[in-house]
Amino acid sequence: MNNVTLIGRWVRENEMKNAGGTVIVKNTLAVDHPFKKDDSSFIRVVMFVKTGELANQYTGKGSQVAIIGHIQTGSYEKDGGKVFTTDVIASSIKFLDSKNSQPANDTFVNNAPKEEEVEDLPF
Repeated sequence: MNNVTLIGRWVRENEMKNAGGTVIVKNTLAVDHPFKKDDSSFIRVVMFVKTGELANQYTGKGSQVAIIGHIQTGSYEKDGGKVFTTDVIASSIKFLDSKNSQPANDTFVNNAPKEEEVEDLPF
């Protein structure tokens, strides 16, 4: 089973793009370590379609969110060498606060992409 749940804060503004009619939003989540003070992991998160659109609209740099998704690894060529990637593909997001100072949403936004949509993406 490949399942991950994370709570953290976005480290930058969301990066939104449209690839062949599919909305893709990327960001990096800073997740604190429970037993190490002042230590965090920085995890790349990719969101698709409505999940990404809502995350882009209601969250931004510094916003606290909870993510449910799965880990996806990949690779690409850069400058003659192979670069390996590890991302969390978000299937659900919960807004724990927002960039617009609106009350936090108590429900998860769930809009997981179909497997064939993920495989056809150019990254």
